Amino acid sequence: KAERGQAAAAGDGAELARLLQQQDASSEAHALAKTLADSRTQLDAALDSAQTSRADLAEQVAVLSAAYTGTGDEVEQIAEQVDRLSAALATAGESNRACAAKHEVLAQRLLAAESDASARAKEVSVLREKLSGGVHAEKEQRDNAALRQDMESLERDLKIALDASSLAEAKLRHLEANLHKRDATEETDAAEPRKDEVKPPEYEVRKRIFGAVEPQTFSQTNALPEVTATDVAELALVWGLDPITDAHLMWVPGKALRSVLPVGWKGESDRHGDVFYHEIASGFRTYSHPCDARYRELLNEAQEEARKAAAPPRVGVTENALEIERLRLRQASADMERQARLLKEQGLALRKEVTRSTLSIHQQDDAKLAEWQGGEGGGPK
Repeated sequence: KAERGQAAAAGDGAELARLLQQQDASSEAHALAKTLADSRTQLDAALDSAQTSRADLAEQVAVLSAAYTGTGDEVEQIAEQVDRLSAALATAGESNRACAAKHEVLAQRLLAAESDASARAKEVSVLREKLSGGVHAEKEQRDNAALRQDMESLERDLKIALDASSLAEAKLRHLEANLHKRDATEETDAAEPRKDEVKPPEYEVRKRIFGAVEPQTFSQTNALPEVTATDVAELALVWGLDPITDAHLMWVPGKALRSVLPVGWKGESDRHGDVFYHEIASGFRTYSHPCDARYRELLNEAQEEARKAAAPPRVGVTENALEIERLRLRQASADMERQARLLKEQGLALRKEVTRSTLSIHQQDDAKLAEWQGGEGGGPK
């Protein structure tokens, strides 16, 4: 379009030059017409003067003819001179009339030229307006082309920015998903027994007997299934009893299998579906049934009583020796209690350390996320 506009502008410029040349020719025609008018005026004045001189000469000839008494030859010569002058005057009149006719034709041509010049002047004005409009249109086209280039550049920059933003959002979503996944894993780990805890030997027995029971119902007596003699014998074997020779002690594993959870405890399942026991007050979690330790202690006491009953009476055991033995047992019990408290404190310290480590990891992740967000969408290197 710009090339066509330039070609049209070039053609209009040539037309304008031609019209300007015609306008100059019209100006020359005006000057020539003025010169002819002046010449005609001078010729008319000369003819009028010649006519006046002829009339005066004719009167003088008549007066002289009337008063002259000379020869006839002289009169004839004068008459011939007058006739020649009249002929010259007539010829001059004809020339004047021809010149007047030519003047009229030239005047008509001048009027036509003036009309044509007026029309050409209008065309020149229109062409000038078109040329001015073409220049403005060409400038506007150049401006529009520059604006289109700027808009295309801005669109490319915007597309690049949108792609970078989409990539940053995808990375952020991926990072958030990883953070949530790790938080969920850490929460799951915190809600389960320690990974290094070894399941006790009686765990598999209870799993076989109570595997179909919901862990939440372990604190309800009527929700537990019936325990058979085979189940009791299996647990007895795990605890080192002989169901035949130790038949008088089979009541202990039977009571252990039929016991419900103590108050403040509840049964739960880990991520693998294995049952564990949770003490609500302390948050302690374990795979060992909380009643098994008490019944193992009862079993040890019953076995000790049975051994004492089966052993022959000792001679020479005084009351002081018994008292010393009682003191030793109480001291051992106190030591065991202190050891249990120490182990519990160590467990609490370990849980606190795990909590602090988790918080530290979260803070490091938050710092990395802030650093990545502050890196103009480029992400961490």
